[in-house]
Amino acid sequence: MRAAFTGARVVKIRGLADALRLLQEIANPRKQITIIRSGLKRAAKVIVKEAKNQAPVLTGNLKGSIGTVNTRGIDGSPGIDVGARRRKKGPHAHLVEYGTVHSAANPFMGRAINIKQKEAEKEMAFEVANAFNKSMVRHLKTVR
Repeated sequence: MRAAFTGARVVKIRGLADALRLLQEIANPRKQITIIRSGLKRAAKVIVKEAKNQAPVLTGNLKGSIGTVNTRGIDGSPGIDVGARRRKKGPHAHLVEYGTVHSAANPFMGRAINIKQKEAEKEMAFEVANAFNKSMVRHLKTVR
């Protein structure tokens, strides 16, 4: 998951490698990607909500433009970018985040990530564990 600005910060989800290894044992590759993407969406939702709370509100355009976009890594791994998504409404997000010579920085995305990173990790882990449990139950039913 990344904040979608120049010089974006990357949120590392700990334990993801272990979860992927467990999923490889019982799920096909398409299902793995679906499970990981649903976990990323759940984690991103936490960051988006906090970013909207942290965003300065003059017209509400910046706040309304914050959202997510599904991405893929070079290796095909799923990802989600979090940031100002609607260019017509929030083209100035990077100027607010990093500041200009005329205005001080107001790093609302940085604050949102710092405040909610642990919660986002927990949400990701919960979603992956939940999907893993469902897959395990289905797997056990087919083994019997």
